[in-house]
Amino acid sequence: MWLNLVHTVRHLRRRPVLTAVGIISLAIGTVRAACASVVNAVLFPRFPYRDSKSACPGVENNAKRGVA
Repeated sequence: MWLNLVHTVRHLRRRPVLTAVGIISLAIGTVRAACASVVNAVLFPRFPYRDSKSACPGVENNAKRGVA
């Protein structure tokens, strides 16, 4: 395992531009995922159903029949 890490670091040091592009891509992806989570939580709150089974009545009937 240690040799794999050394080998990886050696290759990353040989190609600094590729390393920078990879790190920036991961950072942008992380920021986009965090923003999407915040927007989803703020703009699209869950609907407050008193009885959640009434939202999809067909699912209960299928479960009784043994249909997935």
